[in-house]
Amino acid sequence: MRSFAAAFVVIVLSALASLVIGEAPARAADADVRRAFLANDPEFARAGKVFRRELRDFQDRGYKRPAPVLTAIRKTRKLIAETRAAVEAEESSSDKGAEARKLAIESLDLFDRSEGATKRGTNALAQGKRKAGFRLFDRANALFRQAGRKSRRADTLLKQAT
Repeated sequence: MRSFAAAFVVIVLSALASLVIGEAPARAADADVRRAFLANDPEFARAGKVFRRELRDFQDRGYKRPAPVLTAIRKTRKLIAETRAAVEAEESSSDKGAEARKLAIESLDLFDRSEGATKRGTNALAQGKRKAGFRLFDRANALFRQAGRKSRRADTLLKQAT
């Protein structure tokens, strides 16, 4: 009877050890996805400050000389592309991690579309097409809000997965 109990304990302990050991790389992979997704946050914050300053100056100039705004948009879109490539390069290991990775990529795509709409709106305003420009800015704001919601959801899921 003692040998059966000892064998049972060994089997249970080995099963638990395999679960714990198997889960560690899974959590590490999801942590890598989160790290890749949040890696450029300081650069995004700086780019956002530059963009807001340039947009305010663009408005103060009567929607003339859009080049600084367009340069800020171009730099932000470059950051988005770098972040998207980093997230795509990482593989998630859990179901929550896979869903979060998908949401992170979708949020970056929406953010990029928002920047594209902002660029078109800036060009329209510079050409004197106020109605079209403001309509495009409204569209950009809606896309930006949607990207933020998906980004927050992705971050929450990645925190749960790690």
